[in-house]
Amino acid sequence: MNLLLETLLHHLQGLGRIEFFERSDHFARLMVTTPDGVIAERHLYYDQLHHAHDLKAVVDELREEVVHRQRLLQDVG
Repeated sequence: MNLLLETLLHHLQGLGRIEFFERSDHFARLMVTTPDGVIAERHLYYDQLHHAHDLKAVVDELREEVVHRQRLLQDVG
């Protein structure tokens, strides 16, 4: 799991601050905080990240959520 989380961290670095609030052999709770204050959080299970395409799907989903929330923030501001 640690190698999978490190790979995930590497792919998400450009989004902002990445924090793991819980981390074990089968579970992690991840939070991404962008410089403009957008927050995205995920509960990740080993089964979700076991295959490369699953890991890519999680990365893509988090990126899309951050971009969507940034657009909403710009619309409000």
